[in-house]
Amino acid sequence: MDGTWDTPSAQTVSPTNEDENHDRWIQIAGYFEGVGTNTFKYLGGAFGLGISNQILKAYAFISENYRNTHDEIWIVGHSRGAYAARSLAGMIYNVGLLPCKLIPQRIRAAYRLYSQRKESSHPHDSAAVKFRKDNNCAEPFIRFLGCFDTVGTLGVPRLPWYLGGSIFWTLFHGLHSFHDTKISPMVVSAFHAISIHDQRAWFKPTLMQYSARKRDYQELEQVWFPGMHGDIGGESQARLLPNHTLAWMMAKAQERGLVFRNSIDVLCGGGAFYYNDSYDSSIIYRLLPRKDRIIDPDVFGQFGRRAVYKEGAFETFMTPDQLSLYRSKTLEVFFEYLEKRTTVQNSKVP
Repeated sequence: MDGTWDTPSAQTVSPTNEDENHDRWIQIAGYFEGVGTNTFKYLGGAFGLGISNQILKAYAFISENYRNTHDEIWIVGHSRGAYAARSLAGMIYNVGLLPCKLIPQRIRAAYRLYSQRKESSHPHDSAAVKFRKDNNCAEPFIRFLGCFDTVGTLGVPRLPWYLGGSIFWTLFHGLHSFHDTKISPMVVSAFHAISIHDQRAWFKPTLMQYSARKRDYQELEQVWFPGMHGDIGGESQARLLPNHTLAWMMAKAQERGLVFRNSIDVLCGGGAFYYNDSYDSSIIYRLLPRKDRIIDPDVFGQFGRRAVYKEGAFETFMTPDQLSLYRSKTLEVFFEYLEKRTTVQNSKVP
């Protein structure tokens, strides 16, 4: 599921699998364009209009191809498409997966029920249980959920009052607050590649977190990568940084059973470095000051340097001059926290 204004021609990460028979397994790949690619291009790009259609198309595709519990569902998304991917998993968790024959008549009803969910009750309240039973919905596991730099459904920050902040927040976020992007017990493996250096307030990352019903079989890994938001999903004109995030995600998928037509080295080897300051790419982004992202110590401190790709040793594939182009101090602040924590811990040792 692609991101804002993104299509396969936009150089984003696109399917590397087609219908292929590997021994007993058939892998069927679907691709769903990002919001802002059709009629309401700029409204969709700015405010995420069209995300519902993206979710519904992907939901219908899964229903059309899902047969039984032996089938595995793998979902991958970039940017707002990553948000849509997580919401899609949330929809399946909350209302189940309709049989293919009922998609034309019941998919809108399923989405309405999902949009009316209550955090405290779904998918266990009476309406959700009745819907799944009446429509013979499957309740499949999501074997793999891979996300490249998830940003919110609409990507609209809390703007200052003089820019109509309260109006935009109420109108757009209020309409879409129902999306369930937590990692439910239905998701077995979840992986998230996050940009370190993007400084746009409009593109605050939406971190993954387990739901209150976490299970022992689940795994969740989030890793911070060098580069801007577009570098994480392959949006930029160069391939060096996108290749590293793609190789990481492909390795996670391959280790869990996904088969690719070409090796990871062939698909992700090499690539030239390209720097693009995303903050300066549009006057819209410059309405708000630069804002460094935060690697939250409460979330990532327990992992130490492992929360960062190659533990921050970016000089193994980037030059000092390339690294110096990035203004963000996000990584420095996080590493300073780790050093101070180590110092405090050592001082307490008798």
